[in-house]
Amino acid sequence: MDLWSGGIRETEFSILNAFLDLINNAEHFIYIENQFFVTTTNSEEDIQVKNSIGKALTNRILKAFK
Repeated sequence: MDLWSGGIRETEFSILNAFLDLINNAEHFIYIENQFFVTTTNSEEDIQVKNSIGKALTNRILKAFK
């Protein structure tokens, strides 16, 4: 918990879930703008970035390629 969270201990996932839904259901183009966008496709346990956007983008690109 940090001061910016307003004392809320739960992690909020609505933006992450919206991004994943948009990526997975994209038909032609994907445009994402977020000044805090940080991701990776590295699946190592010790990595600090803990979101699945990079993996979703990779999977969607591979699907479009095929």
